[in-house]
Amino acid sequence: MRLSNQTLRVIQSNALDDHTVHTKSQWTAAVDLLEQAVKARLKDVNQSITSSFGPGWVEQWTRWRKRTAEQDARLQTAQEIENLLISLPKPSAHINQDDLTTIRRNLQARNVPVTDKIVRETWEPLVQRFYLERSLFACQECRKGFYYYQHGFLNTSFNKSSNANEQISNAAEHSRLRKDSLSSDFPDCREVILFSRLNRMMNATSNALRQQIMNDEARRLEHYVKQALNELSNDPIRVKKLITGKRVQLAEDLSRTRHIQEKLEEFIAALKASE
Repeated sequence: MRLSNQTLRVIQSNALDDHTVHTKSQWTAAVDLLEQAVKARLKDVNQSITSSFGPGWVEQWTRWRKRTAEQDARLQTAQEIENLLISLPKPSAHINQDDLTTIRRNLQARNVPVTDKIVRETWEPLVQRFYLERSLFACQECRKGFYYYQHGFLNTSFNKSSNANEQISNAAEHSRLRKDSLSSDFPDCREVILFSRLNRMMNATSNALRQQIMNDEARRLEHYVKQALNELSNDPIRVKKLITGKRVQLAEDLSRTRHIQEKLEEFIAALKASE
């Protein structure tokens, strides 16, 4: 019987409902999965940024290519944006008007005319790279943080809508003080918990599907074997042809030899008894 979509949803839901990382191996697997996803996305973003700047110095010299005026403007805009991002702890995904004005003024002072569209289009991938690099650094920090997670030092809690609002409100001040005292010492590893749940869900789903495939193949093989045996049972000539060969002939000769030897032993015993 095949797994239904509802059954798969139940399996996946049960795996996702567990918000706890039970072993260090699960923690490491989640960090590896998160790091792999971040690196893949960071690679795509870097390629997009590089392509928007046109050929680099090596390509310009080796392939005799040159940047267009727009590509050069994007490159210098990116330099201004990166200088600005250093002073912003949490930059917005979309540039605000104040930052836009600041960047355009700095570029105008360098005689680089740019439009608002170029600044916005350059801002977004650079901010994505900023957060991806920060996430990659957090992965490296969280990789060695399972011990602290077990003892409740890491920030791994998500916002949940539950009936515990009263307890949260009563402990709000204590939680705030605790977070303030620990936030600078321990990394934020909530993404590791999320990817651990995703990893568990994928493993549970793949195991269920793998078991289903094995069961289907076993039933199919059993059907073919039964069908082949039924065909052989109705064709004695074919059976005889299949079971003939050197090994079969040798086994038959050994059986006949053993039978003759037993008869000889009985004959010798009978002669001795008659004497």
